[in-house]
Amino acid sequence: MDTRPSETDYAYLAGIIDGEGCINAYPNGRSNPVPRLTVSMTDAVVIEWLVMFGGSMRLESSRTSGKPIWRWTATANPLRVLLPRCLPYLKAKKGQAELLLELLALQQYGPGYSYAGGNQPKRQAEICQELKNLKGTTH
Repeated sequence: MDTRPSETDYAYLAGIIDGEGCINAYPNGRSNPVPRLTVSMTDAVVIEWLVMFGGSMRLESSRTSGKPIWRWTATANPLRVLLPRCLPYLKAKKGQAELLLELLALQQYGPGYSYAGGNQPKRQAEICQELKNLKGTTH
């Protein structure tokens, strides 16, 4: 049985991201901002399914109701794979996903990549601010 996500899985994931996802990046104080995608739901079945895309899940309590909330979080490496595959299907959060992909591209270095240098830290900070500004408009 093939457990790799299908194109339909990526389309479905895009719908979940548009409806329940939170795309952001936050400074970690030491180096590059941390890109992050989170999805929170009361249904563990969907969150367990999301783990096939990478990332992790955890159980928390709602701050308002105290009900159990399942949260899936994906950071850099899974996002480099899943965001480009979801991009054609995203509607509400397409702009945020594009910004996060730009941030991820700026953070790639090592064999086969060149360090952007120059305005890279400035642009990364600008992307974080743009994501913060967009957050209130789409989720």
